Amino acid sequence: MSDIEARIREVLASEGSAAALSEKLFSPTGLFNALAPTEAARRAIVQSELFRQAQARFRELQQAEAAAFARAVEEAEATFPPGGHRVKLEHIEMK
Repeated sequence: MSDIEARIREVLASEGSAAALSEKLFSPTGLFNALAPTEAARRAIVQSELFRQAQARFRELQQAEAAAFARAVEEAEATFPPGGHRVKLEHIEMK
């Protein structure tokens, strides 16, 4: 296993945010891009078990975040009278 593959597995095990996981793994500066710098290598990597695991983890985090957001919206709707309010979603840096 390469150092990059080990780092990908570490991100999969530790990252709890879909956006952060996507940035670390799938962005142009992400680990999968570093692991597969050529088009041929990218075609091969998307067929790998590691890539499938990363996609599954990303979807899992997305679904969990969507469910949490839906619960927050339901709570806000139950708390505030109808009309005149807006829920705004902003990205914040977690430290």
